[in-house]
Amino acid sequence: MSPAACELCEAARITPWHAEDEVCWVADCEVCGVPMVVWKEHGNVPPEEAVAHMVALLTEVADARFGAGGWTVDR
Repeated sequence: MSPAACELCEAARITPWHAEDEVCWVADCEVCGVPMVVWKEHGNVPPEEAVAHMVALLTEVADARFGAGGWTVDR
């Protein structure tokens, strides 16, 4: 799928957004309503440094919403 046809690359603000930077954005999932992080590059294998960054940003959002330790990451 090309970036032009990718719904995640489109980054439509359908649900509330919680954070965004040059690497990724964090918004509520349209299906389940919990925060998810999306890498801004089109692909599904980000480098480990990008993964660490995205998990750290998702952690900030999830801790604020659910409390520290009140959630898990589903990769």
